[in-house]
Amino acid sequence: MASYIGYRAVRPPSRSYTGFVTLSTGKEETSTQINTFILYYIYVTWAAILAYLFFDAGKIWAVIGTLHNLLEVVLMVAFHHGGRITSVTFALYMFVYVVMVIVLSAYLSWPADAIFFRWQGLCSDFALIFVFSRTYFATKTQLGEHGGCNNHDEELAAATRKMANRAQRPEQQRHVQELREERQRLLQRQEELQQQNPRDTRQREELGRQLDEVDHQLDRLEFQQNRRQFRDSVTLMAATPIQDDLVPNGDDVMLITAGMIDEEKPVWSVIWHNPRQLLLLIAAASFHVLGNCMTTIFAKSTYAQGVFLVSYGLSFPLYAYYLYIDNHALRQTKIYLPSTSKYTFFSLVCWSIFFSTAIVRLGLFVAKSTKDSDAN
Repeated sequence: MASYIGYRAVRPPSRSYTGFVTLSTGKEETSTQINTFILYYIYVTWAAILAYLFFDAGKIWAVIGTLHNLLEVVLMVAFHHGGRITSVTFALYMFVYVVMVIVLSAYLSWPADAIFFRWQGLCSDFALIFVFSRTYFATKTQLGEHGGCNNHDEELAAATRKMANRAQRPEQQRHVQELREERQRLLQRQEELQQQNPRDTRQREELGRQLDEVDHQLDRLEFQQNRRQFRDSVTLMAATPIQDDLVPNGDDVMLITAGMIDEEKPVWSVIWHNPRQLLLLIAAASFHVLGNCMTTIFAKSTYAQGVFLVSYGLSFPLYAYYLYIDNHALRQTKIYLPSTSKYTFFSLVCWSIFFSTAIVRLGLFVAKSTKDSDAN
């Protein structure tokens, strides 16, 4: 179900107006690639669950389970690189990672293979929570500097509208000039006919119809200019497909329409204010870690297995819901990715390894204690 919802949410054309901005460089990328990686993450997890039903957790299943961990690493790298991975060598690094995990899982004997596989999986699980949390707090801080998400999105909408109008203005002015020249030519032709052949009403009527058409087009362009000036003063934006007779070809086009902010009558039936949608990612990653930690610490507990299954049932629908929110319930906004120095990156890696190692060690301690108590 999560796979289907995620696919329906992000299927082309993208309806997301979220931009990922790297604070250290100011570079901005669309959310398309990250949304695609999240969708692939849901797909691969679904495949891993199906494989678990057939093979159980073992060396054969580890081949598919590694792809689940791979997508977690890909997501972290995408966030670290500003929302888009462009390096050609990245695929090679990921291939080496997959091969290394599969070879070690196949080479090591029980229980070292299971311990290693669970340990490296928990490392990426914890790291994903850190990445999502840092992104949430960085975005919240930046929005606070603008006076809140509404003020931030209003400023963004106004700037985008002005840029769009500035790009369209030269073409519109050229069209207006051509219409004025055509109108002047028709007026001159009409005067010439009046002087040369006053009784020829048929040609004058035809010129009159052409003149009315030119006047009508000029009136529409002036109305369009006035409407765009009004939209410049209104700053909340939503993408809406409309039929606009002011477009020369008359086709259905995707225009940026505007509406005033009204907390009692929102423009959208469901609104998520940035950065609250990022809490869905944090919650999804946290539920996922909780389930994995429970089965690691209490490997033989039926209750732990139940928590594990419930955590998957909560985590990945939340990922799919995030995709829906980003594509259907967010106005144009930006997510700010925090600056990550080498020290910060090293710290995140160390903390991920620490928590993963601690959970695995705790699981080994509980398993040994349970074994000793059963022996007695």
